[in-house]
Amino acid sequence: MSKKFKLGFMVGRFQMLHKGHESLINEGIELCDRFVILLGNSEESRTKNNPFTFEERKEMIKMIFGDKVEVYPIISIGIGYIPAWGNYIMNTIKFYCGDYPDFVLRGADDGRSEWLDKEKYNNITEYIINRNIIPFSATQVRNCLIEWYEAKEEFEKQNRSIERGLSGFGFDPLNPQNNNSSVLSSITLSDKKKRMEDTYSHLGEMLNPKYTPAKLEKYGEILKGIR
Repeated sequence: MSKKFKLGFMVGRFQMLHKGHESLINEGIELCDRFVILLGNSEESRTKNNPFTFEERKEMIKMIFGDKVEVYPIISIGIGYIPAWGNYIMNTIKFYCGDYPDFVLRGADDGRSEWLDKEKYNNITEYIINRNIIPFSATQVRNCLIEWYEAKEEFEKQNRSIERGLSGFGFDPLNPQNNNSSVLSSITLSDKKKRMEDTYSHLGEMLNPKYTPAKLEKYGEILKGIR
């Protein structure tokens, strides 16, 4: 059954894709026969603002939406939100999809209303997003992921150290007072475990469950290497 619009799109960096983004993308999927995501700044990666590559971000999107969306790269051409930028976007869509879009999902940010030439593209419907409805940002997600990754590393490192002690290394049964460090380590370990669990729970509030611990470790390691 045909939907209200034939071909829709949105542009975003999605560094990294979170539940707020998902709700917006689902709007586009519901309204359009084909919905395209153009991943901005595709030429840049492993920087503080753009840590993930195009392929890594595409992997995140496809992990959640599969074939419901099409994902293509778009680079920054450094001209701001002017009609030339709009022309570049529209021509990029036509290049990948064979036609111009009739629907765009975009933010209500100052200046973005100027990029679309309304006379040239008068058959396109704009669906404007109030970004304030998303209670967190991708930057907050990345910071939380780094915190979880480091807490997990610290917990696992100390846990291994305690296990070695209980296996006989540094344990003195005839002088139990010498083993106080192991007791204190266990208390500290409990604190680190709680921090790890709390940050993981917070991530769960912002990210889709399809982000498995293994995937989060992979992305956390990338972020830690950049910071």
